[in-house]
Amino acid sequence: MQEEKIDLDFDYAEFQIIKEPWNLYRLEDGALLKLKLVLIKVVREKQTDDKGNPILSFNHQNIVGVLSPPELRGQPSPEGKQPQIKQKDINFKPEKDEEWNEYQLEDGTVLKGKNVIVMVNKTDKFDSHGEPIYTVETQTIFKIIPKFNQVSVKKH
Repeated sequence: MQEEKIDLDFDYAEFQIIKEPWNLYRLEDGALLKLKLVLIKVVREKQTDDKGNPILSFNHQNIVGVLSPPELRGQPSPEGKQPQIKQKDINFKPEKDEEWNEYQLEDGTVLKGKNVIVMVNKTDKFDSHGEPIYTVETQTIFKIIPKFNQVSVKKH
């Protein structure tokens, strides 16, 4: 059986961070959830889509933190046992308007990225500071805004 050859011809696209804000969410139990998307690398495929646009893929990480009021804290949990879901699909509200991350590629293309929270669950575990541990399920969305050619306009 012959192996199918996969085209691995690509370049890394250098980028600058325009902004990577924290988005804040108040959970129904009173905790404050902090969520940040961090872009690690952008891969530009050699081929283009059917409209001639570059094909980009992204490698990113989500950073999640929780600030909890004292009444939610407990004894730090011993390591080794998997956390169990104690409260499923906790309601939350953004503390302020959610912001998009922005990055600029070397060719002027702008990427905007944002996490959308799908579900927050509270586990039965507490971290080393006694803060409750939550699981956060997100969907990451990106918008690609290509650099448009400058059009010179003649004044009459």
